[in-house]
Amino acid sequence: MGNSAAEIIVAKGGPSTFADKIKRNPGAVRVWKHRNYFPREAWPEIITAFPDLPLEKLIKIEAQHAWERAPKTLPRTVGAIKSRGRRQA
Repeated sequence: MGNSAAEIIVAKGGPSTFADKIKRNPGAVRVWKHRNYFPREAWPEIITAFPDLPLEKLIKIEAQHAWERAPKTLPRTVGAIKSRGRRQA
């Protein structure tokens, strides 16, 4: 089994089969596969339908998804914003 939501969905038979087992819309599962994450509200159905997929794995996938979506640059500091536009001596 894979380490990402997309890999798990494929390993479990694809979006349609996965959706049938958790009693969800196949279109929603396709979106999850594309976005590479499982929404928390679907976790109970996923764990029930796939006992070999532990909660710890879902938490790890969520953390990876959050890391991938995090800003890649550091935010500006207040000092840098205040000094913008002022002439330096």
